[in-house]
Amino acid sequence: MKIKAAKAVDAIVKIEVEVDDKNQTNFEKQGAKMLAEQVSIKGFRKGHIPKKMLIEKFGEDVFFDFVIEKFINNIYSEALKEAKIMPVAMPDFEVKSKNPIKIEFKVPVSPEIDLKKAKKIKLNLKTPKITKKEVKEAIDKELEIQTSYTKTDKAAKIKDRLIIDFEGFDKKGELIEGTKAQKQFLVLGSKKFIPGFEEALVGSKAEQDVEFEVTFPKDYHKEDLQNAKVTFKVHVHGVESPSAAKLDEETIQKIYGEKLSKEEFEEKTEVMLLNQKTNQAKKELEEELFEKLLEATEIKIADAIIDQNLSQNQKQLMQQLQQQNKTLEDYIAEFEKQTKKDFAKEQRDQAEKQAKMRFLLDALNKEYDLSVSEKDVEAKIKEEIDKAPAVIKEHVKNFYQKGSQGEFSLKNQIYIDKLFEIFVTTK
Repeated sequence: MKIKAAKAVDAIVKIEVEVDDKNQTNFEKQGAKMLAEQVSIKGFRKGHIPKKMLIEKFGEDVFFDFVIEKFINNIYSEALKEAKIMPVAMPDFEVKSKNPIKIEFKVPVSPEIDLKKAKKIKLNLKTPKITKKEVKEAIDKELEIQTSYTKTDKAAKIKDRLIIDFEGFDKKGELIEGTKAQKQFLVLGSKKFIPGFEEALVGSKAEQDVEFEVTFPKDYHKEDLQNAKVTFKVHVHGVESPSAAKLDEETIQKIYGEKLSKEEFEEKTEVMLLNQKTNQAKKELEEELFEKLLEATEIKIADAIIDQNLSQNQKQLMQQLQQQNKTLEDYIAEFEKQTKKDFAKEQRDQAEKQAKMRFLLDALNKEYDLSVSEKDVEAKIKEEIDKAPAVIKEHVKNFYQKGSQGEFSLKNQIYIDKLFEIFVTTK
């Protein structure tokens, strides 16, 4: 075969292929045999119809279209091998001639990326500080989680826990979708429900029915319920009074799974808060770094790559919506003032950004050798296990087992950490 590959333009390589006489004859012979297996012509046994008869019956265009369809993958593979091209998405192609077969392939390839401007980027990561007040608040929350509850016949008050069924009705007395639940736990004063709901249940008792009206907030996430007056009918199954947990060795062991003094517990809590703040600061800086890297590089990619990313994203989204029993229209409606057209553009822009980021990271990997080794992974897993509370160490170990999503995420984080060492300084 005669194969001619042009220089890449905008991450597209054009390959012109002309099939030689020998391959042309072979493709026609095999194609005729395949077509003969699928059709019947009076006077000929199936599978033994001459090429000449097939062309007379179906015409040259149909015959050669069939041959090209059956062997285009062979032709494309040979062209890639000969031209030493690595595609990154499916090609477009145009049949220039059928006899002899001449095809022009437009092959998406990795774009050439100039990293000169990107290399000059420098960002600063400020080491966060943890105050004694933050440590105390974190410990108070942990103790709140350890709160135990005891059934009581007394009227409910703030901080009591209720077990309730509830239903919400509109002005016409019709049940509002999404406002019904059974056997729900609710701590009064927790502000988990809309304003007015918890307050209306103060004073209620076990096995009591309570009815009241509340007005939904004007910024409520469901537009049809914004500022809506809704009547709730609530059945209180039980009222439970709290017993606050004490900060002692027994409670600390429940939290961390190991015996610690009060001082050691406070130190661990401070370290945990510092890690959380540091990780959050790093995450925010990651986004800033990626944006600046993209701004500093001009990356042209083929539409086929964007289409491929978009298709994958849409497939994942539809699977998630199916699991949640939602339609795409429901999902779009959750975004204020967003039309289907706006949503589609946003999705495509996101797919393009993802593709550009992938090629940019590949280029940076080659430039700085940021590959992640097995030793890197093993060391990071050990670090994660060592800093985890004893009660969840085994869970952490299992979460990062080989081939898991956890291990994949960890490798990605190690890569980003290596990237940080190049572009980010810590103060």
